[in-house]
Amino acid sequence: MISRRRLLGAAAGATAAAAVGAETRGALAGPHRFRARVVTPEQISGRPTGTEVLFTAATVRREVALTFDDGPDPRWTLTVLALLARHGASATFFQVGARVKAHPGLTRAVHAAGHEVGNHTWEHRDVSTLSLDDVRQQLGRTDDELRAVTGGRPSLFRPPWGHVDGPGLLAATELGYRTILWSHRIRASDAAADASRDLANASPGMIVLCHDGGPTPDAGLYPEVERFVAAMTRDGYRFVTVSQLLAGRTATAR
Repeated sequence: MISRRRLLGAAAGATAAAAVGAETRGALAGPHRFRARVVTPEQISGRPTGTEVLFTAATVRREVALTFDDGPDPRWTLTVLALLARHGASATFFQVGARVKAHPGLTRAVHAAGHEVGNHTWEHRDVSTLSLDDVRQQLGRTDDELRAVTGGRPSLFRPPWGHVDGPGLLAATELGYRTILWSHRIRASDAAADASRDLANASPGMIVLCHDGGPTPDAGLYPEVERFVAAMTRDGYRFVTVSQLLAGRTATAR
């Protein structure tokens, strides 16, 4: 039987995941008004618990994680790979399962270049609107596809629009995923201002949201992403995958 502490923890995790911050709430607006749900003891009982929900990593290393959502996309993914290669930067790509199935060569290219691939659902569905079984299907089918294409198993999940609540957290837990949100972002709609703001507010452990697929990217986004990467690199930061960033976590500076 699940303990009261764990149930409260699940509710707190859902609330924390929903509270993305006033400055990002507009960009995260999904197809409905977000209301967090919790799961029942019957759904949790006998199942593993304990997924982490992370916006940043507590580290004193000058390392940051650059992430790209909604690919793979033949318009932009190779552009991003070339940009990263020019600066010796690693990144994490949260990919949509149906797009992986349509463009497996692009996912293989991402993986072969040493970048990390994470789960972004099968159809870019808002998991906070789905039943637990439907969330399991969205994540599980994508997990299977990524394993088949890359030969490895993903360990990270990013919910579309940053919307996640109890059922999504439980499904992520069952797959052994960490749930990754973000602390900074560079949007195509305001790329220059976003990149400048992120440079001004840079700190070790930041997780930066960008896109290499879906409806939002355009040709004006990537020069600003490259400006950001180049400036951060000159300032002594190293771009690593999310899993590498988390592996370097430390509680306090020494």
